[in-house]
Amino acid sequence: MQKEIFSFDRKIFFKTARLSVSTFTPQDIDGFMSYRNDADWMKYQGFKCLSREEYCSVLLTEPDFSAGVQLAVLLSDRDTLIGDLYVKIDQGIAEIGYALNKQHTGKGYCTEAVSGLCGYLKGLKVSRVKAEVDRNNTASIRVLDRTGFIYQGEDDGYLIYRKAV
Repeated sequence: MQKEIFSFDRKIFFKTARLSVSTFTPQDIDGFMSYRNDADWMKYQGFKCLSREEYCSVLLTEPDFSAGVQLAVLLSDRDTLIGDLYVKIDQGIAEIGYALNKQHTGKGYCTEAVSGLCGYLKGLKVSRVKAEVDRNNTASIRVLDRTGFIYQGEDDGYLIYRKAV
């Protein structure tokens, strides 16, 4: 069953000091593709190197946290897309992922976005958050450490981190 494309008014889920996290709009797609289709930069990501149509069919639909949703991470003062978050909620446990355009790394944006996401998820009655990370993705591991995630072990070659919210 194909998802229906929804209204393109940006729905803000939460804000942090410098960021807004929202639904995607058509004007975000080029920016999203600029980093998600950089195979070297996205070497640890699964959702990458797709066509515009494939991205639109996922990003421009009504958000459904139980099925999994990509959220846009924007600089609040400019409404500029700098990255994205992934969230899937099942029985009070959220699985998350995140990616940032390489032009915006080293400024704490990913840490800020993940921290804000954990606060938002707490309001949705989520009790635990889980993240899987490639053992070689040291930048992502630092984000998890800085946001209070605890290493839990390894599963199928990925490091597993969890956090109670």
